[in-house]
Amino acid sequence: MMQSLLHNHSLLWIAPVLDASGFADEARNFVLGIDDAGIPIHLKRIPWDVPDTELDPETLKRLQELMHRGLSPDFICVNQFFPTQVPLAEAAAVNVCRTIFETDRIPAEWVGACNEYDFLWVPSEFHVDAFARSGVDASKLRVLPEAIDAELYRQSAHPLWPGDDFGFTFLSTFVWQPRKAWDILLEAYSREFASDENVSLILKVFPDRRQSPADIEAEAWGFIQNRLGLSREEAPALRFLHDSIPVNDMPRLYHSADCFVLPTRGEGWGRPLMEAMA
Repeated sequence: MMQSLLHNHSLLWIAPVLDASGFADEARNFVLGIDDAGIPIHLKRIPWDVPDTELDPETLKRLQELMHRGLSPDFICVNQFFPTQVPLAEAAAVNVCRTIFETDRIPAEWVGACNEYDFLWVPSEFHVDAFARSGVDASKLRVLPEAIDAELYRQSAHPLWPGDDFGFTFLSTFVWQPRKAWDILLEAYSREFASDENVSLILKVFPDRRQSPADIEAEAWGFIQNRLGLSREEAPALRFLHDSIPVNDMPRLYHSADCFVLPTRGEGWGRPLMEAMA
């Protein structure tokens, strides 16, 4: 049914598309791929509390053009965000929510909102089970794997820094929040290595809830001091990257490391893991 609808209706795709979140990165890949497939699509941006990322001029131009395209009267609306945050499009022929959650249950307030949609697109069978177990109508659930430009990360790229600057380099990139298990990562790294070993842990982190870079670093070093009794001088080398990295330069970040690490407590998909493996 959905395949036939896509060939006869235009799409209204509502999502954060310009920021540095995984939601936005996925949305960019979806809408540009749909446009490449020749399916009429109009993009509506959702502002979010995540800083905008730096996109190459061609990609930004394409996204902006999609924001100004028209819609057929009987369009299909896809909300790629949290089901409680965007109202249903009453004029749409079909309302779809593309969403995700990181555990084996979804928030109770999501259930009713999900059931108002005609379809729910989730990334995996794990999510089908989690949403259905929580009370979402299983007949509405469909698996649509995440969209990622693997070729971008497979290309040859120069590292962001000379290879011998930091010794053997571990890299992790994530939002600074407990779910990402930064405490487990820092403890494991600090217990395994000493300050005189030629090794570094590079943390490319994003703030959560308006933290400043100074707040994040103070929390990290405070944890190492309180948990392990190590001063900065006694701990193995730890370096933070707070600056925004353009999307097209992300392969350079991964090529700068010898090993990617992410001991997360829960992921909806784990885009950095996919990027590192690509």
